[in-house]
Amino acid sequence: MLRRQRKRRGRRRRRRRKRWRERRRRRKRRRRRWRTRRRKKKRRNRTRRRRRRRRRRGRRAIRREKKRRNRKRRRRRWRRKKRVMRRRRKRRNKKRRRRSTRRRRRRRKRRRRRRRRRRRRKRRRRRRRRRRRRKRRRCKGKTRRRRRRSWRMKRRTSHNLAQCLRRIWITLVNGKK
Repeated sequence: MLRRQRKRRGRRRRRRRKRWRERRRRRKRRRRRWRTRRRKKKRRNRTRRRRRRRRRRGRRAIRREKKRRNRKRRRRRWRRKKRVMRRRRKRRNKKRRRRSTRRRRRRRKRRRRRRRRRRRRKRRRRRRRRRRRRKRRRCKGKTRRRRRRSWRMKRRTSHNLAQCLRRIWITLVNGKK
């Protein structure tokens, strides 16, 4: 039997292979709005400290001031570097000390402090009562064990037993389905 003549059962979805052009993500086109051009506001960085206005001085004085500022900065960097190096050295030495086992440790004598004893008052514990929730009796049709019920019972059953029995009684009296 040819493949074309064979009947298809159910709907079969055919996966279409994507072309390489389609696979590439398309860029969203931005819609141009025709409006009047607004001037951009200049943002000022308010966190920066305000510099004091300098008096007009000669070039030599300005250069001298620049050099002094750079010297300060360099000194600051040097101090930071030294601090970091010292920290590293400490760590290294600590590791070395841990390795050596033959080093004797000097014991310090500890001064004993006398502690005052506080008398504690006994607190009475209150026992909490647990409230027991009453279970609602369920109708026969809704018991855990599965029982076969008549179609009348299946028709109208409720979780509340009294309500369920009332409904059944009404149906029997009226002779309805």
